[in-house]
Amino acid sequence: MATHPAGKPGAMRQFYEDVAGRTLDRNTRRGIRYRNESIRRRLGSPGRILEIGPGEGWLVEMALQAGHRVVTTDLSRRWLGRLPSAGHPRLLRVQGDAMTLPFASGQFDRVIAAEVLEHLPDPLATIREAARILAPGG
Repeated sequence: MATHPAGKPGAMRQFYEDVAGRTLDRNTRRGIRYRNESIRRRLGSPGRILEIGPGEGWLVEMALQAGHRVVTTDLSRRWLGRLPSAGHPRLLRVQGDAMTLPFASGQFDRVIAAEVLEHLPDPLATIREAARILAPGG
């Protein structure tokens, strides 16, 4: 019969030390899987997507795999150059400011700014710009 680790000196600490990495990794993977499934559902049928601040491009990749045409914009040309799908025929990279987007009104079916707004000096200006460039119903 196994005994509870609390009965041994230092055993509880060691138990949590041993489990912490596995549990956090498993929970992190589960969270990422849930996030990705949720985003895939919301991407909908193929259309034209603008992603503001694509970072390392995980969402760009997901949208391209789903058949979308994707435009990414970032202040940093260097970040845009790091996108793994940089040469993809349905991807256009545009250096620009999220608060004054260089696109015509109603041009995109969806606009995504994942983990971006909290880094901007005027998030509301970016939200207004996103609304401006969204097609009706976008």
